[in-house]
Amino acid sequence: MSDEESSFTVFRAYLLRREFTWFDIFLWVIANPLASGLLYYSVSATGSPGFYGGVVPYAFLFAGLIFIPIALLFMIIASSLPRSASPYILVSRVFGMLPGFLSIALYLFLSGGLLTLGFLAYSSTGILSDGFIVSGYITNNSYLIMLGESLKSVFFTVIIALIVVTFLFVATMFGRRVIKILLYVSVAAPLVLYIAILVSLYPFSSKVFINNWNTLFNDSYGKIISIALYGGVVDGVVVNALKPVNEWSATFALLGVAMYAYLGLENASFIAGEVKDPVSSYFKGYITGFTTLTALYTVTPVIITLIAGYDFLSAYSYLYHYYPGVLKIIMGTNTPPSPSLTTIISVYTGNTYTSLIFTAVAYLFYFNTMLTIWISGIRALLALSQDHLMPRFLARISRRASVPHYSNLFIYVLSTLVLLLTIFIKSNLQLELSFLKIMNLGYSMFLVFTGLSLISVPLFSEKLYNRFTYRSRGLLYIVGYASSTIGFGLVLAAGANASLIDVVVATSLFGAILLLFIAVTTYMEHRGVRYEEVFSRIPPM
Repeated sequence: MSDEESSFTVFRAYLLRREFTWFDIFLWVIANPLASGLLYYSVSATGSPGFYGGVVPYAFLFAGLIFIPIALLFMIIASSLPRSASPYILVSRVFGMLPGFLSIALYLFLSGGLLTLGFLAYSSTGILSDGFIVSGYITNNSYLIMLGESLKSVFFTVIIALIVVTFLFVATMFGRRVIKILLYVSVAAPLVLYIAILVSLYPFSSKVFINNWNTLFNDSYGKIISIALYGGVVDGVVVNALKPVNEWSATFALLGVAMYAYLGLENASFIAGEVKDPVSSYFKGYITGFTTLTALYTVTPVIITLIAGYDFLSAYSYLYHYYPGVLKIIMGTNTPPSPSLTTIISVYTGNTYTSLIFTAVAYLFYFNTMLTIWISGIRALLALSQDHLMPRFLARISRRASVPHYSNLFIYVLSTLVLLLTIFIKSNLQLELSFLKIMNLGYSMFLVFTGLSLISVPLFSEKLYNRFTYRSRGLLYIVGYASSTIGFGLVLAAGANASLIDVVVATSLFGAILLLFIAVTTYMEHRGVRYEEVFSRIPPM
């Protein structure tokens, strides 16, 4: 047996070792989406023109309802095709080699994989900086403030990010046991602490927050609201007022932001080849995980708004992003903390230990996102190399630790390159926005491919359809239709930069065309047409 054949034998044996449980899936479903959406969007989204006036909890709740079919999509695929990178397996087996490769490559290289890892590693240090700065102000500790300010520098940001990426690389080398330990430490523990801290904030008194804020930051609570919402001149700088818009329009605009906070639900389906009892595990894991995720996204902004006040959250975010110099003058500090959950909770509690604990919790939410992306990225490379669409050495597995070292190294190298590239990306706001659009575009196209393939399974691949645990054509049509239509809308919003009306109109037309396809093929099948046979032959003329 050649070395290459030997490596593939080890690869297949590796896939048969199923060690992840439903609780691991539960943690995985929560871990990947839960980062910026919770820690930043829920606090700062209304501070941008066009968003002020919208209801944040409604936006996150509606976004959760929209993502129900997407959660079902990946739950069905993973439980029916329990292999590594199961969405890729479905698309490639239904549509063929090239569409399968394109779908996973767009996801891996443009969205949920390598670009996201380096970018998150760099961006996540900001949450540490905010926590240390606010903790320093609470205790009047200049060392903590200095540490927080230092972490905002490019040099220390890169050093910490490189340490984290290297840690993930080394930890992965020790196999699934270490991965499971890290998963529990970085998801289960902070999740419990997060909920406990939220509960401890009761009775959610705005007076406590206002008093603490004014004590720490130069009696600036009322001044921030006044200058941001009514406009004025501060040290010669003219501040244009943040104007509210219609509640419905603003909430609808916030919905677009909230939807991106749910991206990452697919990630748990990439480890399907290593899950015990996939049908039961994915059903329990996805249902409980997605429900918990939606609840956290909906409840958190309610509590934070009760604590800090809607107008203050909007005003502070507005000045921080559009008039940072003015904010420094009003607050009497050179480094105002970012409008994040860490800042609000730290100020409200007024306790250094609680502030530092919550800072650690917030950072772990970023870390567990990077962890799950890393592991899923390796599984995508394994699936591609097994199909001979990537170099075969990427499928070689260490016999001792059952780790694909070359795939691990591949992700480490490219993540490091993206991390270093992020220094340049972060230096220009327009460039950063373009980068984020590219990531969203890759994810959206992957979602379209996957949704369409689920619709096509009953029509074009009876053998594959018989493997499905959920063999209801109606269910597959509905879930596939909804997912691909949502994905198409996200493609337009992210890639084409289309207006809201353009997105709605074009997505409606796309959905109508899909409905026509489903209606015609369903009718023809009742008439005895077998599409798998029809499309296996060339027409006579």
